[in-house]
Amino acid sequence: MLFINQLREANDATLAATMYNARSIAAEDVPQGDGDQAVRVATALKVIEDCKGIIKERIREQGPDGTMMECMMREHAAHIEDFYAPTRD
Repeated sequence: MLFINQLREANDATLAATMYNARSIAAEDVPQGDGDQAVRVATALKVIEDCKGIIKERIREQGPDGTMMECMMREHAAHIEDFYAPTRD
């Protein structure tokens, strides 16, 4: 099965988590000459592109009070909490 088909069949929570995980990977630095990291980031960018379309479609179908929007907001809130969480030294 193609990955895009797996994304289409994923539940809303899995799709939202996949999108946010891919965004984290896409934000990583790619050192000059690191082909593996470049492929990893490029793959994450493609996953983001694929997820966006599916997520938009689901939000249109479900409306702003549907489970897809709820999952996106929950993932967003979790990542904000991670960003602002105090670090342990």
